[in-house]
Amino acid sequence: MRDLPPRLDFERTVAGQRLVLPRRRLGKTIAALLFTTLFGGFFAGMPLFAFVLPAIEELRGDADAISKGFSVFGLLFCVPFLVIGSGVALVPWLALLARTTIYLEHDEIRVFCGVGPIGFSRRRTTRGLAGFEVEVGTSRTNDGPTKPMKNFATLIAKYDDNTKPLHIAVGRPRDFLHRLAESLRETLQPHGWTSSEPTLTITESLSGQSEARDKSVSPPAEETIPDQPAFSKITVEDSGQRTIYDVPPRGLIRGSHGLWFFALFWNAITWFFVWAAFIGDVEWEGGEAPPWYFIGPFLSVFVIVGLIVAYLAARMGTRRARFEIDRATDPPTLRLTDRHWLGHTVIDLHPGDLTAVRVAFSGMESNDRPVQHLKLHVTPRVAENLPKRFRKKREIGLFVERKEPELQWLAARLRKDLKVPAAPYG
Repeated sequence: MRDLPPRLDFERTVAGQRLVLPRRRLGKTIAALLFTTLFGGFFAGMPLFAFVLPAIEELRGDADAISKGFSVFGLLFCVPFLVIGSGVALVPWLALLARTTIYLEHDEIRVFCGVGPIGFSRRRTTRGLAGFEVEVGTSRTNDGPTKPMKNFATLIAKYDDNTKPLHIAVGRPRDFLHRLAESLRETLQPHGWTSSEPTLTITESLSGQSEARDKSVSPPAEETIPDQPAFSKITVEDSGQRTIYDVPPRGLIRGSHGLWFFALFWNAITWFFVWAAFIGDVEWEGGEAPPWYFIGPFLSVFVIVGLIVAYLAARMGTRRARFEIDRATDPPTLRLTDRHWLGHTVIDLHPGDLTAVRVAFSGMESNDRPVQHLKLHVTPRVAENLPKRFRKKREIGLFVERKEPELQWLAARLRKDLKVPAAPYG
């Protein structure tokens, strides 16, 4: 881009050095910003006019204590929606107007992003810094190929001891971030560098390529099978010709990664307001009940979300699976039975249908940690007959609810029994 400076120079300060990045230009993002503003305003405005303002009026009036208690409860319920809606409407504009300043001082790198003195900062030590990664954003239209977005990328500082990476600059052009990484390397290389490598590396990746974080690699000719974890409840029946793995459910609490508690909370609050609207306790500022064509669609959105979350949590917590391996053929055949509280799926894989078994990133994160699951890669012919959720990626993903050591053990056993590799990219 022509508006980018050809070189980035650090200013020397009393404590160290400082670099102030230029603000982002509005350009073609105006349409997206207007959309997020309208969407966030609608998301916050609906509960504001439907619940918050009438509740405030009731609290100011002479209503009885029970009615005021319900009003307070309604106000507390609406607070998250007001905060989220306001954030969706305002945060993109703040990100556009904010300045990013990078400070290098006392073996520490600190990044401040804000408007004037108001903002937030992130800091990490420069000790153990392994290099920088430019993660280029991607876009996709109607399940088409993934396309890189050269004007939307993120610069990330990587560490060699699995320390959480530091996001230095977000939403910047790719070429700009490469120059920024070069400037940081030239400045940091003589200071605080303790790694055995002589040079800070600069790499590039595409966002959404979660497979790069997969931990499984192609196994050697004789793969070492890890021991079954002590906490694992998976049972193995081996009769020589047949091997059966029974995977019991983990339960609603442990198996849903906290999703079950969220579902209970969400549905309790939602159905309270449905009940309040049904008995006519929800009113406009003038004392009249909202029309059905307003309150009905508004509450139905939250009811549908609550039911979907409860369904997913129950499915994760009640999943019971069985792997039946038959060695009558070479390589063996596999029958996979996946059961949960609403039904079951049976998948038969014949010799040559299965191409790889591995533990890989599922696309979910829990407490900022990637959630792993078991992946069974199949041929395109087999994928056409799989359930829809497995068809597009030509892989069967299972057991996001189970712990990684247990998954690694199960994947290694299945690879040995089925005589398939753990190819990183299927």
